Amino acid sequence: MSEVIETAPAPQTTISTPPPITPPSAPEQATPVPFTASRGQLLYELQCVSCHESMLHIRSNRRVTSLSELRRQVEHWSDVLKPTWSVEDIDDVTRYLNTRFYKLEIK
Repeated sequence: MSEVIETAPAPQTTISTPPPITPPSAPEQATPVPFTASRGQLLYELQCVSCHESMLHIRSNRRVTSLSELRRQVEHWSDVLKPTWSVEDIDDVTRYLNTRFYKLEIK
């Protein structure tokens, strides 16, 4: 004769969806200070200052006396750089140098 063994039914397991994770609220942030460096200034500081300082631009016997000469100088030295600057880069650096140092008349 075979014996029948009765087992208790397995307990029911309920899987519930966990509540959504809510990220902590961000702390109050101060209003950021606007960044004022121009693109021309950044290009100049990254590429030009390594060879010469700003004293070049304020010396009494400087060679540049017009905005077109200043642009030609920036264009000339951009050809030396690797990679060469775009027309926009040259214009931005020329504008920065003129505003910061030369103050040449724009015609």
